[in-house]
Amino acid sequence: MNQLSKTNPPNLELSKVQGVEQRIQFLPDYELVTHESLLYSLADKHFKDYTGGYWDFYHISSTIDSQEDSAPLMVLDQVDPIIISNDDNYSGPFTTDPITASVAINMLFLSRVSFLSHNPRHVDYFHILREWAFDLYNDQIDQEVVVSITD
Repeated sequence: MNQLSKTNPPNLELSKVQGVEQRIQFLPDYELVTHESLLYSLADKHFKDYTGGYWDFYHISSTIDSQEDSAPLMVLDQVDPIIISNDDNYSGPFTTDPITASVAINMLFLSRVSFLSHNPRHVDYFHILREWAFDLYNDQIDQEVVVSITD
C-alpha cells in the first residue's frame, strides 16, 4: 500500500458491518482474531467504569492511486459520554463521545498490535485509521483528546 500523504489524498469511506456472518468474519479478515482481547483490555484500562459492552464493527475503505485497502474500526455502542485517561503518559481524564474514545483505543490497539505482530498490514491499518480520524472527519473526532491519549 502507498503511504498516505497530504499531496496524495486518499478516498476514504466508512461502512458498518451488518449481520452475524460479517461480524464473525471481521477480525479474521484483518488478521486480528488473536489480538481481540487486547482491545477490550485497553478499553478496561483507559475507560472509567467500563464493564464491557457491544462494539460495532466498521470497515474504513481507502483508495490511493487506484489501490484499494481497508482498515478495521471498532466503536463501543453507547450514547453516554466516556471518561478516558491514559496514566501511561499522564493524560486525562477527558469526558468525550464514544466515537472519539473508541478511535483513541483503536489507535492504541493497532499501534501495539503492529509492534507485537511485525505485520506490515497492521501498520497500514493504523495509518488508514489515523488518516480517517484526522483528515476526513475532523469535525466528528475530538483530535485533542485522541492525540493526548495516544501520544
